Amino acid sequence: GLSRTPPESTSSRVSEVVTIAHRDATDRPATIEVWYPKTTFSFGGVSFTSGINETSEDMLDQLTEDLELAVAATKGPTRCISRLCGGALASQAIEVSREPEGEPLHRQIEFIFVLAKARLLRRPIEERVVDFPEVGGDRRRRDCH
Repeated sequence: GLSRTPPESTSSRVSEVVTIAHRDATDRPATIEVWYPKTTFSFGGVSFTSGINETSEDMLDQLTEDLELAVAATKGPTRCISRLCGGALASQAIEVSREPEGEPLHRQIEFIFVLAKARLLRRPIEERVVDFPEVGGDRRRRDCH
């Protein structure tokens, strides 16, 4: 289902919060926060903020992309990956399989300074993977560290 809720943020910049969850998996919602000129997509412990250019067409394109990813992520199968170095976030990724429909959806962000510092100082990078099975399949959430 789709629900609109008043923003929990005290920031006056948040104008809308949309939560999307599959009716058979309400325990794994996706959230899209919209505050012009940005949107933030969140699911399964990963979060991505996108800037929107000045036109309403750009905003519509970004929201369409976020909504498509939210619907697909809540249906699954979805993999959320976070990489950390010394507690600092180094990268995040979300991968949603869309077989047999076509190419998987993928979004990733890397924090180059954190990755470069980890390599320079030879610090280990911890990877956290959370897999969400396809709704209707194996419903157990598997956490791997």
